[in-house]
Amino acid sequence: GVAGAIAATLVEGGKNLGTGAPGVLIAVYIATFLLCNVVGNNAAAALMYPIAAGASEQQGIDKDQMSMLLMLAASASFMSPFGYQTNLMVYGPGGD
Repeated sequence: GVAGAIAATLVEGGKNLGTGAPGVLIAVYIATFLLCNVVGNNAAAALMYPIAAGASEQQGIDKDQMSMLLMLAASASFMSPFGYQTNLMVYGPGGD
């Protein structure tokens, strides 16, 4: 399905760039982190899990390692100014 196609694109991109497994891990982390800014953490993890599982299977990455990365990425949206309401409140007076 769609998740398999996206996972195949991630793995193929990693192979073309020569980054391999670390590149796929970084791509999944960044995609999950960015998705957390649009939807909630739980929704982002639920949407990204099939993609991450497919990419880990195709790249030969342990699914436990990919699951841990996905959990950390879904929880890391606090680093973004848009991750939580109070971040934006502090961002204005605190400066850039």
